[in-house]
Amino acid sequence: MFHRLRALRPALGVLVLSLLAVMPTLAQTASVTFPKNGATNVDPYLTLTWMTVSAAQSYSFVVGTVPQGSDVYVSPVLTVTSSFVPGLKAHTTYYVTLSTSTSGGTISSSSSFTTGTGIAHLTAPFNGATEVDPFGPFSWTPISDATAYYLKLGTQPTVMDTMNNGSISTKITSMLPQGLIGGKTYYAVMSTQKSGHWYSVTTSFTTAAQPMPTNINTYHATIESLISQVRNMTVGITNTPLAGTLLAQFVAADNRTHAFCTEFAETLEQLLLETRISARIRHSVFDGTSVESHTFNEYYDMYSNQWVLVDGDFGAMYSGLTLEELSALVAARNWTAIGSDIIYATQYGDQVFTNYYMDPILLFLNPLPNAGKLQLPLANSPVPFFQIHSTSDIGTAGLYVFGFANQGDKVTISDPSKGTISLGSLNGTIYSGSVSLKKGWTITSMPAGLEILTMPRVMF
Repeated sequence: MFHRLRALRPALGVLVLSLLAVMPTLAQTASVTFPKNGATNVDPYLTLTWMTVSAAQSYSFVVGTVPQGSDVYVSPVLTVTSSFVPGLKAHTTYYVTLSTSTSGGTISSSSSFTTGTGIAHLTAPFNGATEVDPFGPFSWTPISDATAYYLKLGTQPTVMDTMNNGSISTKITSMLPQGLIGGKTYYAVMSTQKSGHWYSVTTSFTTAAQPMPTNINTYHATIESLISQVRNMTVGITNTPLAGTLLAQFVAADNRTHAFCTEFAETLEQLLLETRISARIRHSVFDGTSVESHTFNEYYDMYSNQWVLVDGDFGAMYSGLTLEELSALVAARNWTAIGSDIIYATQYGDQVFTNYYMDPILLFLNPLPNAGKLQLPLANSPVPFFQIHSTSDIGTAGLYVFGFANQGDKVTISDPSKGTISLGSLNGTIYSGSVSLKKGWTITSMPAGLEILTMPRVMF
């Protein structure tokens, strides 16, 4: 028997070598690298990734709710090393069976993971999408324990210069983006707030090129008509919206009964986008305070290839002027050039301008960065446009702004109509908001260096 076994050894060795030659080895078997085996709190919006195997001809995998199961997802045959896994739910354990095919056969590896609630991801447009409609809605995955969402768009991965409007209610999982133009690549940062922390994911997409309007006059007439429609959604030149209008809907959504410039801008933006005219909302300030500020629109003029200022609140368009160009004209006091560029879109002409509490053209003195916040110091000082009053003018009825030597200073005023009021600087500036005071008002306490200011009319 001993001699017989010795004789069999060479034959067994040949058999083992032959089997190894046709069977894949462990080194030829891919394994999942993300999520790691046993991982918890995995985002259900999952792209599965695995290691590269040099001898692999293809990969495939199945996902199930039981080991070796395939009741959740069966992948196609793949030659890449990552794949999105649709249909995953929160707080669920999943099992992955990943197969690697080589010339010697197929062998599999197994892993598992458990999902959490995850964070919001854009589902439209998806990452890397091309030919995206610049007027189509964006949508994202709802997250059960989110407290807010935030969507920012930019022309560079870290420059959100296209849309940056602020936090979004968790009741909303879709919105029309603003400021997109055709034939351009954009980057989107979709953020989710959970337990006081923000979690973000960045994707990119390219918009489809848009056809040129067939007639420049018709194109501009359409825009003028939309401005007129918005301004005429009120009772006369008041800011009381007419029932049933789109403006009234925006005003009601903000829990108000009278329209602010913000609602006029939101209304005009929606009409422009519905007409497939690229539009966005802009803001500007006179002295940096939130009181002497204005919100309006720009549309992207396809003939001049630039963003052009339009205003549903004042019922006007600015004949090809960009916001920055208008700001420069205001700073230079070039009222003649401004007047020649204003096109009044309604039957009211300049009545809305002339009936505003201050000269509205001054509101365009300092544009805020697009998709950005107020930056101090202001590029254009409001000082040359203020009239400084002496204490002898105290008690004279009028609209006043108070300037302070220091941020944090306050002035206390007694007014026959308002009673005792306290005013301080706003938005990190040295100015109060404007206040209308009745004849006989007095100052009961004031800091050193207080200035009593009014805003003279300069154009309207």
